[in-house]
Amino acid sequence: MSRTGRLFDDETDESGGSSVEGKIEEDTTERHRRECEARHVMKLVHLARRAHYAGVRKQRGEAALKELIAEVNRQWVLANPI
Repeated sequence: MSRTGRLFDDETDESGGSSVEGKIEEDTTERHRRECEARHVMKLVHLARRAHYAGVRKQRGEAALKELIAEVNRQWVLANPI
């Protein structure tokens, strides 16, 4: 064990917290944000959805738009099982 009481010092960030735990929390938070946005977009009427997509394309780029559309489709399948 190191003097910090951790087995591996390379897993700590500057604040003394675990960078591994921070990465997991960051991934979970981002996934939750994407899922919430997709569920919100699913509830929009057609013209509002198109406007939202146009804003995403303008602000975040084509790749982010494709990811959002894929997540909307995934959420739709989850909400409407066969």
